[in-house]
Amino acid sequence: MTVPITAVTISSTPEEENPVKVIKGSSKLFTCRTNAGRPAARIQWYLSNENITNSATNQNNECVTDCSDAKMISSSQLTYIGNTDDSGKIIYCTAVNIEGYKVWSMNKTIGVLYSPSKPAITQNPKGPVNENTTIILTCEIKGGNPLANIAWQCNESTPVNSTRTSANSSISLVKLIARKWLNGIACNCTGSHPAWTQQNSTSIVLNIRYPPDKLPSINQTPMGSINEGTHVYLTCEVQGGKPLAIIEWQCKGSSPNISTVIQSVDKTISSVELTVTKYQNGEMCTCYGFHPTWNQNKSTSIPLDVNYPPESFPLITQTPSGSVVEDNKVMLTCEIIGGNPLATILWQCDGFTPVPSTGILPTNKVVFSIEKIVTKEDNDSSTIQIANTQPIILVENKTIVLVCAGVDGNPRNSSFVWYKSNTIIGTMANYSIREAKATDAGNYTCKGSNGFGRTSEAIIEVFVLCEYIKGFIVILLLRAHHHVTMDKVP
Repeated sequence: MTVPITAVTISSTPEEENPVKVIKGSSKLFTCRTNAGRPAARIQWYLSNENITNSATNQNNECVTDCSDAKMISSSQLTYIGNTDDSGKIIYCTAVNIEGYKVWSMNKTIGVLYSPSKPAITQNPKGPVNENTTIILTCEIKGGNPLANIAWQCNESTPVNSTRTSANSSISLVKLIARKWLNGIACNCTGSHPAWTQQNSTSIVLNIRYPPDKLPSINQTPMGSINEGTHVYLTCEVQGGKPLAIIEWQCKGSSPNISTVIQSVDKTISSVELTVTKYQNGEMCTCYGFHPTWNQNKSTSIPLDVNYPPESFPLITQTPSGSVVEDNKVMLTCEIIGGNPLATILWQCDGFTPVPSTGILPTNKVVFSIEKIVTKEDNDSSTIQIANTQPIILVENKTIVLVCAGVDGNPRNSSFVWYKSNTIIGTMANYSIREAKATDAGNYTCKGSNGFGRTSEAIIEVFVLCEYIKGFIVILLLRAHHHVTMDKVP
């Protein structure tokens, strides 16, 4: 007697689930099993109404107990290989042991799992970015079934709209404010997926630009003022910043002998060497710093203080010029042009007092004036000297020249007058006695004047002898206020 089967079950190994998840290319074992019936049932396999029984193993029939009642339990196994084209299809089995009595198992939905792309991160705006900029990081994992899960590891970041999915991608956004201490920090996006044996991750390193800690500064070696012809080293430094600053030099009126640039871990150093001349005195050497975070370039300057000698030696002028009348004021001015620093003037002149400077002082020379009211003591005495040093004995009818000259004095005597017996006989320095007569004998006086009230005089006595007494010589003492010399003219 026949006994129809009434139930067919379908199961999957190792997990019993519906839908059944199968990784693409991996296998899944399905088992179809009937309850007891007589005769044994014939089992068929279907994938969305397509008969795939040929892919199943040979059917197995087994007795329920000792096979005395001839009831048999039938079973069949199917090894399914995951194919993405099958995702969403159903798999089931049927069993028939009596014609007209077909029994269906439940449907199992196939979910074929396949790997998505690896995570990819994009940054907006693209790096590098300036400090305090808002950065949006987007991590996307395309494709896969199911869509991947995304997790972030990023300091000081906050999620934006959490994680969302599109038709074929998982997308996660985070935002953060660019801070200098975040520069060089890596933000990691990690994806997990059942088709992956391990998580996949990617990272992006934050490239944040921030300004230097300090503005450009200049050091000079040797320091301070420098002598003409000296080698001077100027060093400009810009501390900190990302990226490090760029330095350029401009020294007006000169080109550096040597220029070097060093970028260490945290600063930029640039040095130039100059051989200074006097023409560079007061000129500015400027160090310019360039950095992408500065709206305008930063700079600092240092003036060159070059020592060089004056253009000329001291020059003295007198005001009023020329001779000075007694009891009038005279001013002496010493001037030294050029030089850096300007020269220092020291007077050595008794009785003079400094004249205070007035008005705007010149910048290219030093001027120092002194003054006093002059007296006769400030001048040497004006003296007269007659060239003939002894009394003259002149033979009748002979000629002699009396010479009168100024000696010392300030100024020297500029006018002369000859007298005899209080009568003016000449107004030149020299006075001639020609063809001497007896009446030419007597005292001759020369008076000299310097035009400023200073006068002096000298006297010489002349004897005239008849030619019959040539051997007679008389010598008289000179009566003069000053030393007198006399030369005899034959």
